[in-house]
Amino acid sequence: MTKQEVMLKAIEGRITWIQAADILGITARHMHRIKTRYKECGFDALRDHRAGQPRRRRIPLATVERLLALRRTD
Repeated sequence: MTKQEVMLKAIEGRITWIQAADILGITARHMHRIKTRYKECGFDALRDHRAGQPRRRRIPLATVERLLALRRTD
């Protein structure tokens, strides 16, 4: 069952929000945050807004290229 399916069942009332949290492997507190955001923003709240953005701790490309060059010479 996908995350969206579980969330839709919780929204429709077929399962409780606590059961949905247990199925998804997240805490009840986090599920409460998701539920609150859903009430305010609708289905857009269920989306992961980090998609398409680079990670904050990403290693700069120049560093990766330098490491690869060093690896090739050894």
